[in-house]
Amino acid sequence: MTSWRDFTPDDVQAMFDGVFGLGLDAALDMLGKRKEFYPFGFEARAGEAVVVGSDPGLGDHPESQAVLELLYEGARSRKDDIDAVAFVCDVRLGSGSDAVRIDLEHRDSHALQLSPR
Repeated sequence: MTSWRDFTPDDVQAMFDGVFGLGLDAALDMLGKRKEFYPFGFEARAGEAVVVGSDPGLGDHPESQAVLELLYEGARSRKDDIDAVAFVCDVRLGSGSDAVRIDLEHRDSHALQLSPR
């Protein structure tokens, strides 16, 4: 079976592993405490990870897609400063259970979507 690691450069894997781990840990912590969370991200910039969030100004309970769109827009506006990014969101599976989806992107055009179990 082919893995994304088979065709992804080692430096990109290392960045993905870093922002993925931070995103997953934060998501699982929030799910454990609050049972849900709004989308957020981690950006790798010059060797450091920075957490990012957004508020679309739609009240106390905005749609998650609106929050994600604002996160995407923010990352696009900072693209020259970002080496890699993880966008993390709470999703509902067809079975009704919660899951975490993490979208990873690297400045060298590598992208990956993971839903760890």
